[in-house]
Amino acid sequence: MHHRRMRRLAPSLVPLVVTLAACAPDTQIGDRPDARPGTDAALVSDGGGRDGGLDAPAPIDAPEAIDAAEPIDVSSPPDAPAPLDAWAATDAGPDARVGTDAGGDAGPAPRDAGPVLTIDFCRVQYPTTMSVAPGTSTRVYGRVYVAGLTTRTGMTDTDPRLVGQVGYGPDGTMPSAMSWTWSSNAVSNAGYGPGAALYEANNDEYQADLVAPAAGSYDFAYRFSGDGGMTWTYCDTLDPGSSDGYQIANAGALTVM
Repeated sequence: MHHRRMRRLAPSLVPLVVTLAACAPDTQIGDRPDARPGTDAALVSDGGGRDGGLDAPAPIDAPEAIDAAEPIDVSSPPDAPAPLDAWAATDAGPDARVGTDAGGDAGPAPRDAGPVLTIDFCRVQYPTTMSVAPGTSTRVYGRVYVAGLTTRTGMTDTDPRLVGQVGYGPDGTMPSAMSWTWSSNAVSNAGYGPGAALYEANNDEYQADLVAPAAGSYDFAYRFSGDGGMTWTYCDTLDPGSSDGYQIANAGALTVM
């Protein structure tokens, strides 16, 4: 078998081959077929022609510029959020949410007195006639019956709705006339109860002072109210009292000398 021998280049030809290779045409740096203009940062900056790393991501698009020719509507600005506690702006004291309370609470609301009481009976108890000097003060007693109130105990059972007064007026006139003069509100008779003179278990007794006017002849009477003084029931001196209506003939007689 014959072996084909490899021919070696003569040592003098090696430098010539290297020189010819260096002068051969080659692809320029930055002109590679796969180069992406504007996105291959390695090709742009690599002066040595080597890919220095991964391609940089594309830049994020900038927001569109506002068209200066189109006016911006400022007539309806967005609603401002309401304050967390609008009451705080007007809180003048510990509790400004209550009416016009500029400090502490003004106190409890007035209590409802309840329904009107009906005056079922009243009478001038004592005295029924008087003869006194001008300016004399005489204590006059009146009795009253109100179902469900005056029968609670054997004593006088008071209620803010129940008001009594004693008054006087010209002889022979009705006590509802404007010419009559009335005392301040009567008070309960603390001495009235079982064992008192002419005691009546169903009736309670009140007392008020009548101050005699100038000399002359007058009628006097009692009146009671079950609604704090808005309306009145008038009482004469006979036993039936107001049960048969007020009778001028049965009024108390006041003579001032």
